[in-house]
Amino acid sequence: MPKIRYRVVLDTNVLISSELSTSEDSPNKEIIQRWKDDQFDVLWTEDILNEYIDKLKYFNVQEVMIKRKDGSTFILKQISAQYSPLDIEGIEVGISREEIVDIQREIRAR
Repeated sequence: MPKIRYRVVLDTNVLISSELSTSEDSPNKEIIQRWKDDQFDVLWTEDILNEYIDKLKYFNVQEVMIKRKDGSTFILKQISAQYSPLDIEGIEVGISREEIVDIQREIRAR
């Protein structure tokens, strides 16, 4: 009988707790180590990945390694924001937020 390959969705708390824990006996660290040892596959969506990133940023975790099913490995690393050439200053158009929303609704209704 073929061995079952488990696929799991890691709760954000497991990922964060494993990174913040100072205990080598942490169950969360063990889960992450088993993942790194390729004992199961981790599944995620864009929303889950965004939640991971938000929590890592909140807890000031500097970097986390993620391994894809195809074996490629990525490191999510927090870097300080830099100026983007796409950054532009806002402009004053003289109408309220509600007016902008009303205009958008009117355009969509057409």
